[in-house]
Amino acid sequence: MTPDTRKKLLLIRTVVLVVTGLVFLAYALNADHFDSSDINGSMIRAMYRLLPCLAVSAAVCLLLQYRE
Repeated sequence: MTPDTRKKLLLIRTVVLVVTGLVFLAYALNADHFDSSDINGSMIRAMYRLLPCLAVSAAVCLLLQYRE
């Protein structure tokens, strides 16, 4: 694999991780998404909404690592 290809894969991986991390933080740091009287329900809803971000970033990292 050429150094240019490695740089492109690293850039793609970094962009995906930063974007999914920002989406995760934007949701997790918004207090309106969490109800103090039903914290368990709030956490379950948060995980359902944030799981795609984590799954996408993990899948991209695994696929790009396999490509290398």
